Amino acid sequence: MIIEDKSRCGEMADAHDSKSCWSNPVSVQVRPPASIQNFMESKLNELKGKNLKLDEMINYQEGSVVSREILKLPTGTLTVFAFDAGQGLSEHTAPFDATVYIIDGEAEIKIDNEIHIVKTGELVIMPAGKPHSLKAGQKFKMLLIMIRS
Repeated sequence: MIIEDKSRCGEMADAHDSKSCWSNPVSVQVRPPASIQNFMESKLNELKGKNLKLDEMINYQEGSVVSREILKLPTGTLTVFAFDAGQGLSEHTAPFDATVYIIDGEAEIKIDNEIHIVKTGELVIMPAGKPHSLKAGQKFKMLLIMIRS
């Protein structure tokens, strides 16, 4: 496990390359105790088999980007994010396609220098290997779907 300063970018670095969005990465090799791993697995398992309201799973926090992992498997992850106005993720690339579904609000997503305005109920697929960034002109919530294959 690598611990990094995630103060601005949530948990996206796990699937991103060295040009990730982290402002101050601090790599430390740490193996969490089994009790913490079991706790996290049990929390994720509590969500399985239930109707989930994505917009209620995460709250906005002033001046921040907040994230919550819903599902974590070796083959991919589902993570919800809440971006306060003015926040964002700087340009980076990912080794796999990344799909963003906007739950609430509107996001400015730049993919390979092309700007896309993505609104509530819309999604965009960011191609693997293409530089992309996200910006919150207004606050928004999104679901990030990462499938590793």
